Amino acid sequence: MNKKTLAVIAKNFMIMLGVYAVQFILFPILLPDYYPRSDKASFIFFAAFIIGFIFGICFVSGKIKHWLIPDFLYGLLIFICSGRGLYGIGLYGVTLDGLQPTYDRLFALVSVAISLPFLFIIQMIIVFLKNILIKIFQRKNKY
Repeated sequence: MNKKTLAVIAKNFMIMLGVYAVQFILFPILLPDYYPRSDKASFIFFAAFIIGFIFGICFVSGKIKHWLIPDFLYGLLIFICSGRGLYGIGLYGVTLDGLQPTYDRLFALVSVAISLPFLFIIQMIIVFLKNILIKIFQRKNKY
């Protein structure tokens, strides 16, 4: 890898670090009523991803290969410190008749392993939409 590619990957990781900070540090402190799990917390979780990805893909790098390492490092951050059940990561069981879900580190690893491909798919969709928009605007400028 050359220095330019490493710089782009580092910028993408900084974006993912910012998304992580918003999801797991900032919003749980600012909006404690919605955490550890709620529909609103889940919306915040996915909205932070999408906004971060759009920003990164449009202004830093639209190449999926530049997002693989930052995505993996983001998953590692979630596994290391997911707030012991924030957004339901690492919880198994049901909330029924007074029962509460239980946090398990192995299940947290499984949760991260399952969610990373979905994040990658979201990134591919954003890149695809960005490329379509670029082509549309290029055609409009031709005429």
